[in-house]
Amino acid sequence: MAHLIVGVFATGAEAREAVKELHNLGVSPDHVELHSIEHTIAEDIASEHAMPSMPATEFTGSREALKVLNRVEKFFDGIFPEEKKPEEVGHFAEAVRRGNTVVTVDVEDESKVDAICRALWSAGALDLEEQVSYWRAVFGYSGYESGAPVFTRAEIEAQRKAYVSRRENKDRGEYQPNKVRVFPRYPRALE
Repeated sequence: MAHLIVGVFATGAEAREAVKELHNLGVSPDHVELHSIEHTIAEDIASEHAMPSMPATEFTGSREALKVLNRVEKFFDGIFPEEKKPEEVGHFAEAVRRGNTVVTVDVEDESKVDAICRALWSAGALDLEEQVSYWRAVFGYSGYESGAPVFTRAEIEAQRKAYVSRRENKDRGEYQPNKVRVFPRYPRALE
């Protein structure tokens, strides 16, 4: 059975390191996508060149940033019918809106799922449940709202500083199942 694995990273740099780890595991670049307002050229993960590191201010509030969020929404819409869409899908789009980078991996070989999840976790994937709890407690987050403004560079930097501070005071511990999200991939035509 095919699976979709999703990891959320605080920065594009951490996500790119995770992609390198996936390549070391033999995951084809064709099966990995990055979703971020920091950079919009996902094809670069397949190249040997470093991905561009464009500051969020170039896109914040712009049509380009909104296009990125729209692509994230459409990406997950193409996987899950509306009535079966998990709540996490909105959280992934919210993470991108807040300046995080989402890494998605298509996996055909079920025996590779655990190794890929562990690689994403060891590369720094965020605990999505913890992030959402923080957003709710500090920002009053109640769910993703399509069309909400993208975070400004200052907001993104403040959030990253707060995250780093929380991360320094907490041992991430060993990988635990469900810290990196795994979803079965069913052909939509069969649903």
